[in-house]
Amino acid sequence: MRETVSTNAALNGYHPSRRMARTLDFVERVLNAAGMFGIFSMLALVSLDIFGRALFSSPVPGVRELVRLLIVCIVFLQLPDALKSGIFIRSRSLRLGPRLTAALERGYNLIGACVLATISLYAWQPALYAWMTNEAEASGLGDIPVFPVRLIILVGSGLTCLRFIAKELQRN
Repeated sequence: MRETVSTNAALNGYHPSRRMARTLDFVERVLNAAGMFGIFSMLALVSLDIFGRALFSSPVPGVRELVRLLIVCIVFLQLPDALKSGIFIRSRSLRLGPRLTAALERGYNLIGACVLATISLYAWQPALYAWMTNEAEASGLGDIPVFPVRLIILVGSGLTCLRFIAKELQRN
């Protein structure tokens, strides 16, 4: 019975890895859009701060702290999509043979997956702590909760690790 289901699914063009890849692509696009919103928010905050300093000789309270947290959020929100799009940190100036290039690409993917898995591994505990204790960053406007930032670090690094693994599996 189980063989029949998997055979029928294969005949209809459905494959679990395709569905997982599409889901990963969708989540990456959503996170990338959230990162773009963060960039525009940061632009607006900095612009308001500049106008506040120029017109009223006073900065907008809390902008420095918000921008500091937004930068971290933007990086981790856009990391998986940057890797998928091929604009992640890498050098294309070396001209090597195809076998050496393939070996370096495999090493790049494996080391990248390990580094991002390590970040994910060490990010969950601070995220849990921030959530349980309502950890906050003090600013001129009041306290800014840190949990969303720590959660974004956890999710962004985890998805980037999965993208490194998916890139390596697609190569094979």
